Amino acid sequence: GSCIYYIEGKIITLQKEGGAQMTLQKAVESMKNHDEQSEQAFQFIYKETYQTALAVIKRYCDAPGDYEYLLQETYIQVYQFIGTLNDGTKALAWIEVIAGNTAIRHNMKKWPAMFSDLDGGEGKSSDFEAGPYF
Repeated sequence: GSCIYYIEGKIITLQKEGGAQMTLQKAVESMKNHDEQSEQAFQFIYKETYQTALAVIKRYCDAPGDYEYLLQETYIQVYQFIGTLNDGTKALAWIEVIAGNTAIRHNMKKWPAMFSDLDGGEGKSSDFEAGPYF
């Protein structure tokens, strides 16, 4: 199986199986450096972390039909903000935070009345970003 993402004008196809001999830390550095291996590095990061990200999403979202959408939103954030990750050894924890925040933000949009106490009652939800940036 594979997933197709459209990120910053590029179509990226991710294979859920296979992959190069790489570590998460090396993959993060490759993406941060925008080297010739960065697309493979992103595929590796996805392959190594999507099960954990999905588990976090399931913790915060009870609508199975939303899981794939939330995973896609999570990895778009990962792709866009990988440069802010200071310590590549903490990539998995960082992705878990992004997945959780993505699911929470989704719930806030889906059921705003449940979260009205969090936004001061004005109907605006605070935006959860990819941080903290470890």
